[in-house]
Amino acid sequence: MTEKQKNINRVPEDFDRLFELKGLHVPFSNRSKDDAWEMLMKSIEEQDDKPKVVSLFTDKRVWVAAATVAVLVAVSWFYMFTARVEFVTGIAQTLEVKLPDSSRVMMNENSRLEFPKYYKIAGRKATLNGEAFFEVKKGSKFTVFDSLKREVTVLGTEFNVYSRDSLFRVECYVGKVSVKTDYNKNVILFKGETLQEEGEKVVKKKLPSLNSVRPAWVTGDIAFENSKLSDVFTEIERQFNISIKVENFNPDTRYYTGVFSRSDLNIALTLVTLPMNLSYTINPDSTIVTIFEKQ
Repeated sequence: MTEKQKNINRVPEDFDRLFELKGLHVPFSNRSKDDAWEMLMKSIEEQDDKPKVVSLFTDKRVWVAAATVAVLVAVSWFYMFTARVEFVTGIAQTLEVKLPDSSRVMMNENSRLEFPKYYKIAGRKATLNGEAFFEVKKGSKFTVFDSLKREVTVLGTEFNVYSRDSLFRVECYVGKVSVKTDYNKNVILFKGETLQEEGEKVVKKKLPSLNSVRPAWVTGDIAFENSKLSDVFTEIERQFNISIKVENFNPDTRYYTGVFSRSDLNIALTLVTLPMNLSYTINPDSTIVTIFEKQ
């Protein structure tokens, strides 16, 4: 006898009461109560002997739904951390960009700036290739990376970053900044200081007085402080979309300090060549400038 059968009290009065329950319909039969009771016991026994089948369909649906949600969450987070907003400037073009935290970036010509589309989730950071002046609002850490993964980190300050090929320069105008490159672990710059890296050479020094407030290029000028003449020529090429050829001298062994406007090519060339005892010619279509030493 099964456990269910044991739990049923085979008392005639109880059995009679079972058939008298209100709303219970018993089909007509000429079987005796004993026969009916035996059929009932047999039915219970057959049900107990039947193997139980548990469907996994519901569990599979739960797992599929959970996996789908997990994938969607992962993709969403990946997108939020990798989606970028990009700004690019062309020749002789500057552009002011306002970041989502109200920080401002003034981009110099021929520059590229990127920052996360979901800025507040991915963190305050930007990637620069070129030159830009940053006015960062106080708040959480703000980091600027360049294409070589050099880092400039601040909390709230004003600074300029120049990153073109191997030449990398940071100038601090307000507050302080932390600069990290492959050749120095961490250098702190305070207001009025600059760090320049060229190749494996890293130099930290004071900003020249002519650049003490903000970079000259922000106001439309170009300024140099004891810079290689080759770097000056490269900047003139970039600003005026020309090519410069040199004859009879080495521009890497001469250094220039001065400021000139980027509004007029002839004025810029004169201000650079005259104090260096150099002269220049411009070809008819104003695309090539030849600079040579005076005889």
